[in-house]
Amino acid sequence: MNLVRQTRGFTLLEILTVCGLITVLLGILIFAIGRAMNAPRATAVLQRSKTYAALIRDALNAPSFRGQLPVTHSGNGGVVPTSGQLAAGSAATKDNGCSFEVVMLAERMIERFEEVSYGSPARPLLGVQWDPAGRTFVAAPDLAATVAAIPAAVTWQRLESRISDPATSPELAQGANFQAITGVNLPPQVVVVYWRFPSAPQSFAEALAKAANKPEYRPAAGAACTVGPVVYAAPVNGLTDVYVYLCHQ
Repeated sequence: MNLVRQTRGFTLLEILTVCGLITVLLGILIFAIGRAMNAPRATAVLQRSKTYAALIRDALNAPSFRGQLPVTHSGNGGVVPTSGQLAAGSAATKDNGCSFEVVMLAERMIERFEEVSYGSPARPLLGVQWDPAGRTFVAAPDLAATVAAIPAAVTWQRLESRISDPATSPELAQGANFQAITGVNLPPQVVVVYWRFPSAPQSFAEALAKAANKPEYRPAAGAACTVGPVVYAAPVNGLTDVYVYLCHQ
């Protein structure tokens, strides 16, 4: 009797199931690798933040500061004009176009912009500068063509300062509120300085929170970070804006 061995092939459902499992496992592996790579980067960012905070506190004694920190991002929704002179713009307009790093460069507090490579867009050149004598932000030169070349949207990581808004929860306050412990906001009407990382990957945000915040305030994966020197809203599509507290006055 001739026995014919029958071989059974894989069904389409079985193949798709295996492919799905492999995809999930690869996703977990890639996320784990990303977190491991971001850990030393987060530590370096926090060390640099402490340096910035010390420099800013010392700057309060500089003649051009006159004991008061300048506001470099008003949060009032003003945009940089695309014509005319910047000097004719409102304070909110000028605040919106300038970063605190520009002030620090003008005051010779730092030698260059600090860049953190995590996939964010490259820093374009800004035409807004800090005038130590007048303690204001100006274009250089303040001509229509110069003002027109200033980017209307500022999207790269930078240092900013604004008036605190303790009425808004920390993760939604865009740097205008921080809590050291749950429920205790920054005082109202103080200038808070922070380092902003727009559209940061979730792995980078969580690495920063893990390195900076107390263990009891570290958020669950994918959740908002609401208490500590690092705050951010819940990531959307794996991205979130991160705010790192430096100091306030």
